[in-house]
Amino acid sequence: MSEKQFEIKEGIKIHLIKTDLFKTNLICVMITTPLKRETVTLGALIPFLLKRGTQNYKDQSEINKKLEEMYGASYDLRNR
Repeated sequence: MSEKQFEIKEGIKIHLIKTDLFKTNLICVMITTPLKRETVTLGALIPFLLKRGTQNYKDQSEINKKLEEMYGASYDLRNR
């Protein structure tokens, strides 16, 4: 198993975990922001909004279609 970590911008890290034990790989993008009263609600809502659609994929149906084209890829969004 190998793990690599890249910081692509301050507060944004990508973690890659690869193993030969499974057919799938894990790519994790972590975005870290300061906890502020003014932005905490927006920060909590953004993952849920992204799961519903983006500029390129207007709704969950389009997102799911694209994921299927990528050999059944999946994604998960959450706050910690």
